Order: sequence, then C-alpha cells, then structure tokens
Amino acid sequence: MRTVLKYLLLTIAFMFLSSGVLVSGFLDVYDSVGYSIFWLLLPMTLLFITAVVINDSILIPKLLLKNRYGKYCLGVFGVIYLLSFVSLYLEYFTRHSLGLPMRISDYSSGWIIADMLGNSLLLAMMLFGLGLLHLFNRWKDEVKKEKRLSDKLESYISAVNKRLNLSVILDKLEHISAAVINSPDVTAIEIRDLSNYLREQLYELPEPPVIDTEESLPTSHSSIADWLISKRYRIARHLIFLSILVIISCGAFFDTPDNPQFTSDRLLGVLSMFGLLVFIAYVNILWLFPRFMKRGNVKRYTLSVALLLGVIVAPMIILQILTYDPNVYSKPVPAIIAVISTVGSVLTLFLFIGGISSALMLQDWMETNHRMAFLKAESMRQKYAWLRKQINPHFLFNVLNNIGICAYDDPGLTARLLGDLQHLLKYQLLDLRKERTTLKEECAFISSYFVLETTRRDRFDYTLECDAPGDISVPTLLFIPFVENAVKYSSTATGEAGVGVVFTTENRNLRFICKNRYDAGKIRQMKRGGIGVDNTIQRLKYIYSDDFDYNVMNDGKTYTVDLKIPFT
Repeated sequence: MRTVLKYLLLTIAFMFLSSGVLVSGFLDVYDSVGYSIFWLLLPMTLLFITAVVINDSILIPKLLLKNRYGKYCLGVFGVIYLLSFVSLYLEYFTRHSLGLPMRISDYSSGWIIADMLGNSLLLAMMLFGLGLLHLFNRWKDEVKKEKRLSDKLESYISAVNKRLNLSVILDKLEHISAAVINSPDVTAIEIRDLSNYLREQLYELPEPPVIDTEESLPTSHSSIADWLISKRYRIARHLIFLSILVIISCGAFFDTPDNPQFTSDRLLGVLSMFGLLVFIAYVNILWLFPRFMKRGNVKRYTLSVALLLGVIVAPMIILQILTYDPNVYSKPVPAIIAVISTVGSVLTLFLFIGGISSALMLQDWMETNHRMAFLKAESMRQKYAWLRKQINPHFLFNVLNNIGICAYDDPGLTARLLGDLQHLLKYQLLDLRKERTTLKEECAFISSYFVLETTRRDRFDYTLECDAPGDISVPTLLFIPFVENAVKYSSTATGEAGVGVVFTTENRNLRFICKNRYDAGKIRQMKRGGIGVDNTIQRLKYIYSDDFDYNVMNDGKTYTVDLKIPFT
C-alpha cells in the first residue's frame, strides 16, 4: 500500500514538473498547437517514473544497500542524465512529426551537455533523497535489532549476577584471605570449597544469547553515515551543496540548450537564482527546521515552508522577467499557462526544501536515536564479551589453583592475589552495569587484571602509571580491549612478555598510552588489532564524535596505542 501511495504521489509531482518543462519547451509554438501539447505529459511523466523504478529496483539494492556509494551516485546521475537526453529528443521527434520549427538549431552542440548537467543534478537530488529513505529504513531496522540485542545481553548479565550471588563469593574470598597468613592448609580447603561453589553455579548459568561477540558492527557504521554526521566533514558538506546550487543556477545562461547567452544580464540572473536558492535553503537549515521540525511541530513547519514559498514567488517571477526568461510572463498566452509554469517552479522549490529537510531529519535521527541505541548495544556487547571470558571456568579455576599453590610459598602475595580477584569479580559483576566509572576504578581494575595474568604466565612484567585525577569520569571498560590485546600479543623471541600503561592529562584531555613488546613474527596480527579494538574505536566515535585522537605506532619492537579523550 505504501509503495502504491508513493508512486501515486510521485506521478502527480512529476506531472507538474513535466508541465513546467512543456511550457518552457513549446511556448514558442503555443499558437499552433494549443493545449494539445499537454498530451506529452504522459511520456515525460513516464520517463521520470522510469528513473524512480530503476533507482528502486536496481541501483538501491545492488549498489546503495551494498555500501557502493560512489557507484550509486554515478548510477543515479547517469540514469537521470540519459533520461534528460531522451526527453530532449522526445521534443525533437514531436516537433518533427507535427511539422513545427525546431527550438534547438544544433542538436550536436556541446552546450547541450552543459545545460543538461544542471537539469540532471536537480532531478538526481530527488532520487538521492529516495535512496536515503531506503537507507533510513534499513538503519531503523538495525537500531531495533541492536535494541533487542542490548536488552537480551542486559538480561543475561543480570541473570548471571543473580545466579553467582556475588556476596557469597566475596564472603568466601574474605575467609580465604583471613586464613592465608596463618594456615596454608585451611586456605587450600577454603579455595577448594569456593571452587566447588563456582563449579556448581557456573555450570548452571542461564543459556547465553546466541550472538557473535566478535562480530563487526552493522552496516550503518559506514563511511556515508560518518560523512553525514561528522563535524569534520561539515565544511565539505556545505561546499558540495553550494557547488550543486551554482551548477543548477547556471541554467539561467541558456535560452535554449544549444544557445547560452554570456551577458551581464544573464550573469545577474545566475547570481540571482543562486542567491534565491541559498536563501531558501539556509532559512530552512538555520531557522525553520531547528525551530519547528526538529521539535516535532510538523504542522507549523509545513505552514512556515508554505509561507516562505508564497513570499518567494513574486521576487522569483520578477527576477525571471528582469534577468533571464521574460517569455512566459510577457507573451499573450492564457493565464493557465503562466500558472502552470509558476506552480511547476514552486513545486520544484518545495521538493528542493523537502529533500533538504529529509537529509536534516536523517542527520538529527542519526545523532540521537541511532547513536544512543548503538552506543548502548556496543557497550553491552563489550561487557558481555568480557564477562564471558572472565566467568569461564578454565580461567577462574586456573587462577584459584595458582593462588592455592602460592599460599604455601608466599602468603603476602597470595593475599594480594585474593584482593585482586575480589576486585575483578566485584567490578565485572556489579560495576559493569554502570555506563561510566571513575579513572581510579578503571585503573584498579586494569591493575587487578595484570596481577592475575602474572599467575597464568611464566614470564610477564607490566607497569601501570596513573598520573591523572582519579575522579575523571570514563566509559566503563573503554581501555581494556587495548590492554587485553597488548597482553595477548606481548612476547619476544626469548618468551618474555611486557606491557606498559600510562594515564596522564594534557590540555583538558585524558591521555592513555599502552605499549607492549612483541615477537616480529606476530607483526601482522598486531597491525590488525582485532575486531574488539575496531568496535571500541567505533564506540569512541559514538561517545566523542570527532573529539578524540587515536594513533598507533610501531617501531619494529614495540607496539604503542596512543589515545586522547576529552574530560570535563
């Protein structure tokens, strides 16, 4: 039903646009043909609808929705450009068959190519708008999917917390810590008791959601999405938009497609047309859209656009008469012809504003609903992935076994290891539910992670420096993918492993530096970094937009991640 309504509305719109083309193309022979020329509305409207069908059935599914954006833009423009020539030659065959004089004297003129460029750009913008609508619908589906995923993961994490009963685990670790100094044997018994409890709970956990935690982010995290909302492309977006308006405005140079008039009056016409389009566009961008549409007041927005166009009509006609095309309003033709030409022009401006508003709505939606949904989903995805790794029976039992062995040799170290295990479990079972934490907590978590890694590796050293205020707010688990990646690949030819992490402040930025030595044989893996790191970078984009700096350095022996994020 929606598709039928869409094509019906487009057909009506294209009939009005076609009528404007007919008036300008056959005004010189109106006395001979009269209203019968309007039969040409049928094939011309059919041409426009053909372009929409090609866009919907071929270009969008085979190019746009497969992220081939450059080819899609070329395809849309190519189709419109070709159909513009078809409409031009439709006029030629109509005049030839009716024995009418030719409006265009030289159909081989290169100026026709230039004139068709501006006309094609305007129509191509309409098709691009329809393409963006398809992207928007797909992105909405992805947002719904991500919301379902985040809800599912959040529910699973809550079920795990409830099943494991953190207070019981922490109590048992307290008992072990109390016994470790005086009685290694009692410590070993308590550790076995905790292991048995964990074994019972871990193997009866609820079934985890069936997802791929290493899956890369959905297709909406793409170059076109980034280009539409990123601040660093703002100037480029406006320059491209203004360049398109310049090309469209240059149509005022042409009396006929093969006969440009490069005079001062026509130049004034081009500048006037450009100024008019810029005025309409930026009144909408800077005032109407943010004041009404962005706040959900559709009726007042529609009324405001109608008033704007109503006010613009008279200046538009005056500029047209004075600078580049007085024929429509100076020849003795029926008023209906002048009205049709005016309505066609106003409708074109309406669609022009509608296209801009659609892009602004898409941009606003991506910066709010879309951004927040994916930020939450990606945050939950990382929390889920980390939780699954740390509640893995192999990891926990391995750590507890090593702590039990250490209790006989070094009770002091054992007490520290138990404290770190307590902190790690508390952080991942309680604090993971929070979206943000303090730098102090994040550093303590990383420290606990490093300490427990020493129990699992024969040769591993690390450094952790936090020369920044501990109360700085940071996203939970933001840094651990880089740290975990460094630990994973940290090794040398001699088997030693070393990781260094430093937090400092620099010009209202928190700077995170993570270094690790590595085996040259793993250099390719280190360069790749892993999907977890890639998704963390995307998470950074969602949180900080362009206000962060991420760099990777590799000197052949040491791999360094250098990240700066703002703090307030």
